[in-house]
Amino acid sequence: MNSVRSWAVAESMAAAMADPVGLSRETLAETREARARWVREAVSASSSGVGLAISEGVGRKPRRSEWRGGEGGGGGGGGPPPPPPPPSPPRHSDLRGFRPTPSEIANPTPEEEADTASRTQRALASLVSAKVSLDKPTGSAIAAAIDSATAHERTEFIRYTPNENAPGYNPNAAQRIIRMVPAQIDPMQPPKHQHKKAPRGPAEDFVPVLHAPPEKLSKEEREAWNIPACISNWKNTRGYTIPLDKRLAADGRGLRDDATINANFAVLSESLYVAERQAREEVRTRAAVQKRLVLSERERREEELRELA
Repeated sequence: MNSVRSWAVAESMAAAMADPVGLSRETLAETREARARWVREAVSASSSGVGLAISEGVGRKPRRSEWRGGEGGGGGGGGPPPPPPPPSPPRHSDLRGFRPTPSEIANPTPEEEADTASRTQRALASLVSAKVSLDKPTGSAIAAAIDSATAHERTEFIRYTPNENAPGYNPNAAQRIIRMVPAQIDPMQPPKHQHKKAPRGPAEDFVPVLHAPPEKLSKEEREAWNIPACISNWKNTRGYTIPLDKRLAADGRGLRDDATINANFAVLSESLYVAERQAREEVRTRAAVQKRLVLSERERREEELRELA
């Protein structure tokens, strides 16, 4: 009966919370406490020895480690607890509404209103200031604005006498006055400095590696450890002139001992030599015949001139 009455009180509190106009904080706290009390009583009445953990007045599902054997369980290894029976239906007398006292539904005092208004104003001011600060200029724009505002204060007038021997000298203007104005700075100019991050130093000091004193190598050892430069047969981006012996040494073709020379190379060279000698002989014979023809033609013309004379 106590659990049913507590459940009815909790339901009446829930009905009052459905329309929480004018309810104070104390009333809401009492409503939550009544609902939590009903949950605890209902669980303790229906569990019949099965312990359930209640956290902050709200029932939660028990863990497997929290299961304990109920009646007739015979020890610790029992199965899951049986579900609690449904609560008994409320009666009409338990559904009566809750009538709060005038002190519980009283309006807030002027001090509370002022405190709430001040906290709201501070929160809104912080949001507005954060938005406005993003639109304000920073860095070189502020410096340019300050220079533009104080340019008239830093303006100077200088009187000087020009040199008589200088080109363009005007004797009518013995003295001149110059106005020095600071140069205008572009507010949209990007900053001239550049922030560079220095590399972080080591966390600990380096441990020195101790070496033995260097030994002087002989010529044979230096040649044995000599590594030739890598020379490519396809790429030469820098345009270096690479000797053929270096290219062949890098290629490795000169290191093979099984190279054989074909006998046709000797036949080819001999044939080229014979062909060249025969060509030279033909050229010499042709030049001699041409020379004899020229001489005979010259003698014929001389003979004709003698006959005409």
